[in-house]
Amino acid sequence: MQKYHKQVKIICLFIFTALSFFFLALQYQKINAGYNDTNEVTISRNEKIKTNNVEFKILNTSIDKKHINVTLDIKKTGPGFYGMKKSDNFFESMWIANMYDFSEHNINENLTDQYNHVFDMNKYSSGQNMIAKVSFYKSKLNKNSKFYFLVQNDKNMTKYSLSLN
Repeated sequence: MQKYHKQVKIICLFIFTALSFFFLALQYQKINAGYNDTNEVTISRNEKIKTNNVEFKILNTSIDKKHINVTLDIKKTGPGFYGMKKSDNFFESMWIANMYDFSEHNINENLTDQYNHVFDMNKYSSGQNMIAKVSFYKSKLNKNSKFYFLVQNDKNMTKYSLSLN
């Protein structure tokens, strides 16, 4: 009788695992249905980028002992969908990466305005043109390091990249 219960438990565990993988696969397809591949667009400093939800221009990049700072002129022009959810937190979709070095991926540390005060998300949400300074912790840079900003446009994502060198 004990041997029979052990086999039933193993079969139930196997069936539960198989059903879990099946429903996870369905959920993955449901979430990603209709999204096209991400396009990467290389941009330059002072180039104005206009999308359906944000306009921005990278004004300056600077590197000091501990931080990489990216200053940009940014304006909300429509509802934001950063991080695949309705949100105005554009800074969540910005990072620094070293090409061909998958261990290094710097996310932002700090978001301030041009006066080094905390960035006012209420002003940004109202559609005002603002200057934002995004700071990233600097661990190491190489000649292929880039700043990335991922922006959703309808059913596809566009990854804007700026070389830091």
